[in-house]
Amino acid sequence: MEIPVDKQVLVFVWYMANCETHRQIGNRFDIAESTSYKIVIHCLTEINNLSGNFIQWPTNHKAQTVVQKFNSLRGEHSFPGVFGAIDGCHISILAPWEKRTKMPKLNRTMFYNRKQVPTVLLLVREN
Repeated sequence: MEIPVDKQVLVFVWYMANCETHRQIGNRFDIAESTSYKIVIHCLTEINNLSGNFIQWPTNHKAQTVVQKFNSLRGEHSFPGVFGAIDGCHISILAPWEKRTKMPKLNRTMFYNRKQVPTVLLLVREN
Protein backbone atom coordinates (compact mmCIF):
# COMPACT_ATOMS: atom_id res chain seq x y z
CA MET A 1 0.00 0.00 0.00
CA GLU A 2 1.39 3.40 -1.00
CA ILE A 3 1.48 5.99 1.80
CA PRO A 4 0.31 9.45 0.62
CA VAL A 5 3.02 12.12 0.62
CA ASP A 6 1.10 14.37 3.01
CA LYS A 7 0.91 11.53 5.54
CA GLN A 8 4.63 10.83 5.11
CA VAL A 9 5.39 14.49 5.84
CA LEU A 10 3.18 14.36 8.93
CA VAL A 11 4.96 11.22 10.16
CA PHE A 12 8.36 12.81 9.60
CA VAL A 13 7.47 16.11 11.27
CA TRP A 14 5.92 14.23 14.19
CA TYR A 15 9.06 12.12 14.55
CA MET A 16 11.31 15.19 14.53
CA ALA A 17 9.10 17.17 16.95
CA ASN A 18 8.38 14.41 19.47
CA CYS A 19 10.51 11.83 21.19
CA GLU A 20 8.41 8.83 20.31
CA THR A 21 9.40 5.37 19.17
CA HIS A 22 8.49 4.07 15.74
CA ARG A 23 6.00 1.78 17.48
CA GLN A 24 4.22 4.78 19.02
CA ILE A 25 4.28 6.68 15.72
CA GLY A 26 3.00 3.61 13.91
CA ASN A 27 0.07 3.36 16.33
CA ARG A 28 -0.64 7.07 16.05
CA PHE A 29 -0.66 7.11 12.22
CA ASP A 30 -1.96 3.56 11.67
CA ILE A 31 1.17 2.32 9.91
CA ALA A 32 3.72 -0.39 10.66
CA GLU A 33 6.83 0.37 12.74
CA SER A 34 9.01 -0.47 9.75
CA THR A 35 7.01 1.92 7.57
CA SER A 36 7.54 4.72 10.08
CA TYR A 37 11.27 3.99 10.08
CA LYS A 38 11.45 3.92 6.26
CA ILE A 39 9.53 7.22 5.99
CA VAL A 40 11.88 8.95 8.44
CA ILE A 41 15.02 7.63 6.73
CA HIS A 42 13.64 8.56 3.30
CA CYS A 43 12.82 12.14 4.40
CA LEU A 44 16.22 12.60 6.07
CA THR A 45 17.96 11.32 2.94
CA GLU A 46 16.00 13.70 0.71
CA ILE A 47 16.70 16.66 2.99
CA ASN A 48 20.38 15.75 2.96
CA ASN A 49 20.35 15.48 -0.84
CA LEU A 50 18.70 18.90 -1.19
CA SER A 51 20.76 20.63 1.49
CA GLY A 52 23.39 21.78 -1.01
CA ASN A 53 20.75 23.90 -2.73
CA PHE A 54 20.07 25.85 0.47
CA ILE A 55 23.22 25.68 2.60
CA GLN A 56 26.02 27.39 0.74
CA TRP A 57 29.32 28.60 2.10
CA PRO A 58 30.58 31.86 0.65
CA THR A 59 33.62 31.53 -1.58
CA ASN A 60 36.32 33.83 -2.98
CA HIS A 61 35.27 37.49 -3.10
CA LYS A 62 31.98 36.90 -1.26
CA ALA A 63 33.83 35.19 1.62
CA GLN A 64 36.32 38.07 1.89
CA THR A 65 33.48 40.61 1.94
CA VAL A 66 31.65 38.70 4.68
CA VAL A 67 34.85 38.38 6.76
CA GLN A 68 35.40 42.13 6.50
CA LYS A 69 31.81 42.85 7.59
CA PHE A 70 32.13 40.48 10.57
CA ASN A 71 35.47 42.01 11.55
CA SER A 72 33.90 45.47 11.56
CA LEU A 73 31.18 44.22 13.91
CA ARG A 74 33.48 42.33 16.27
CA GLY A 75 36.33 44.83 16.59
CA GLU A 76 40.06 44.22 16.62
CA HIS A 77 40.01 41.43 19.25
CA SER A 78 38.08 38.96 17.10
CA PHE A 79 38.86 35.58 15.63
CA PRO A 80 40.48 36.30 12.26
CA GLY A 81 39.05 34.71 9.14
CA VAL A 82 35.68 33.81 10.67
CA PHE A 83 32.75 34.53 8.36
CA GLY A 84 29.78 33.11 10.20
CA ALA A 85 28.07 32.69 13.52
CA ILE A 86 25.55 30.35 15.05
CA ASP A 87 23.15 31.46 17.73
CA GLY A 88 20.08 30.02 19.33
CA CYS A 89 17.15 30.90 21.48
CA HIS A 90 14.69 28.97 23.57
CA ILE A 91 11.05 29.19 22.54
CA SER A 92 8.62 28.47 25.36
CA ILE A 93 6.18 25.64 24.71
CA LEU A 94 3.41 23.86 26.53
CA ALA A 95 5.09 20.64 27.54
CA PRO A 96 3.78 17.88 25.21
CA TRP A 97 3.04 15.39 27.98
CA GLU A 98 0.55 17.81 29.50
CA LYS A 99 -1.66 17.46 26.41
CA ARG A 100 -1.41 13.70 26.05
CA THR A 101 -4.43 11.57 26.72
CA LYS A 102 -3.79 8.42 24.67
CA MET A 103 -0.02 8.00 24.76
CA PRO A 104 2.15 7.44 27.82
CA LYS A 105 3.75 10.54 29.30
CA LEU A 106 7.24 11.44 28.12
CA ASN A 107 10.30 11.96 30.26
CA ARG A 108 10.16 15.56 31.52
CA THR A 109 13.87 16.14 30.91
CA MET A 110 13.33 15.85 27.16
CA PHE A 111 11.78 19.31 26.83
CA TYR A 112 12.89 21.23 29.92
CA ASN A 113 15.92 23.47 29.63
CA ARG A 114 18.48 24.08 32.39
CA LYS A 115 16.15 26.64 34.01
CA GLN A 116 13.37 24.02 34.21
CA VAL A 117 11.21 25.79 31.60
CA PRO A 118 9.71 23.71 28.75
CA THR A 119 11.23 24.98 25.48
CA VAL A 120 12.36 24.02 22.02
CA LEU A 121 15.66 25.39 20.75
CA LEU A 122 15.80 27.49 17.58
CA LEU A 123 19.26 27.60 15.98
CA VAL A 124 20.17 30.27 13.45
CA ARG A 125 23.22 30.46 11.21
CA GLU A 126 24.38 33.81 9.90
CA ASN A 127 27.12 34.55 7.40
